[in-house]
Amino acid sequence: MDKAMDPVRAQGAVNQILEYLSDRIASGEKIEIRRFGSFSTRLRAARVARNPRTGEILNLSAVKVCYFKPGKVLNARINSSENSGD
Repeated sequence: MDKAMDPVRAQGAVNQILEYLSDRIASGEKIEIRRFGSFSTRLRAARVARNPRTGEILNLSAVKVCYFKPGKVLNARINSSENSGD
């Protein structure tokens, strides 16, 4: 018996999962995927910035941003000498 999932069904399943996770994060919940990492929101404070092209000073208001913190297993895999692409 072939255990491969039809690519269209697989894409639909992935889209449903991502939509669910996006809704939870947007509502302020923290999402943790074991061995991979966690997603949360953080508040980026209001600040003064400058347009590098024109030099115009801009007052940016506070905004929520999505924050990802990789898990220990993912960090270890990224930093292992075997997978070093540098």
